[in-house]
Amino acid sequence: DLRCMTIRKLRHLPPLVKYYEMKYAGHVLRGKNVLDQIPSFKVADIPLAEAFRFIMNRLSELVGWFSPRYLYEPMSTNSSEILTYACVKAFLEYCSALLLLSRRFKPTYSERAEILKKTFKKDFPRLAKLLPDLAEMVSVCTEFKLRPNFSMFKSPLELWFKAKNYGITVLQHYLERMLHIENQKESGN
Repeated sequence: DLRCMTIRKLRHLPPLVKYYEMKYAGHVLRGKNVLDQIPSFKVADIPLAEAFRFIMNRLSELVGWFSPRYLYEPMSTNSSEILTYACVKAFLEYCSALLLLSRRFKPTYSERAEILKKTFKKDFPRLAKLLPDLAEMVSVCTEFKLRPNFSMFKSPLELWFKAKNYGITVLQHYLERMLHIENQKESGN
């Protein structure tokens, strides 16, 4: 994200993921470091609706970059790379959303992948049964994000279907937990 902002506005930023990442993992490229002017806030202060928006944006992007002709025609290199990148972004946001839900969110991709790998089965046992390789997919996608290599994925189309299906499952789980619906399901309500 790139934008111009006054110091006054910087001091009154709301507790959103982008400002959390900027404060705790941002780097100043040139000029005075004013990151300390961003208010301190905890992960628990970030609204859960923020992660819902992330998941919806990534699912929308997956649909937007997909073409039915990919089912019966070879993809161009450009289309293949765009689709792969959209899938990678989706998996990274599923991780972010889940870690916001468990309040274990960290400001960098690497930290998030590590935490999800360590806590996924414990924090999301039902989801871990449905998507047992989600944490590993996030690790692979994090590696790609940090050191892009399109040969890491053998089929962009298979990756797309996996990202879409996992996204729908993560979204459903996220909404159930965020809205406390799963507790009602378990009690028969």
